[in-house]
Amino acid sequence: FGAWTVHLPEVLGRVVGVSEILCAVMLFGVFVLRARGWAHWSAIALIVNQAIAAAFHLAHNEIGSLPQNGVLIAVLALVAWGSRPRAVSA
Repeated sequence: FGAWTVHLPEVLGRVVGVSEILCAVMLFGVFVLRARGWAHWSAIALIVNQAIAAAFHLAHNEIGSLPQNGVLIAVLALVAWGSRPRAVSA
């Protein structure tokens, strides 16, 4: 499947690509209690990224990419839910 960032100016596409990589790395925080907040917000950022990607794919008639976006959104939603901040009980 094609990268949706090809439809952006090159500099912006590179910024998006770097942010995707950084967020993906921060998702590993889900395994470290003190870093779960980073994983939570990274998952949310990547959900937004995938929603934008899906809109670009749809606008450019790249329908074959949509299932991949859907699966990633679902998995990222599970990560966001599982790493959400919780109130500490006394």
